[in-house]
Amino acid sequence: MSNIGKPEVVTQSRVIIFFHEKLKYRYIGDLRDQENRNIDEAKLKAWLVSHGYSEGIASRAVDMLLRAANNLQHGLYSANKEVYDLLKYGAKVKESPDDTETTVYFINWDEPGKNYF
Repeated sequence: MSNIGKPEVVTQSRVIIFFHEKLKYRYIGDLRDQENRNIDEAKLKAWLVSHGYSEGIASRAVDMLLRAANNLQHGLYSANKEVYDLLKYGAKVKESPDDTETTVYFINWDEPGKNYF
């Protein structure tokens, strides 16, 4: 058996325990056999709608997050910073051009147990 990847598996296991036991996040399971993507659009949109955002607002916010995560034009550091800012401070989106901005939060900071990882 190869030792390649063992340190990563150990680290991932520690992160899972931390998020599940300490932060009380809900673990959605081992996704190793699924397409390797860092954002599950469908699950995130459904989570946002279940937390009171409209379908349109949720779709726009997820699209903003995806664009930030995939925009490597200015390098990985810049993309990570933009994603971090959206996760920490929320995405400001409008349902339509005439509407006021809504701040969409991708993480429920007040009730960690309502988050998935």
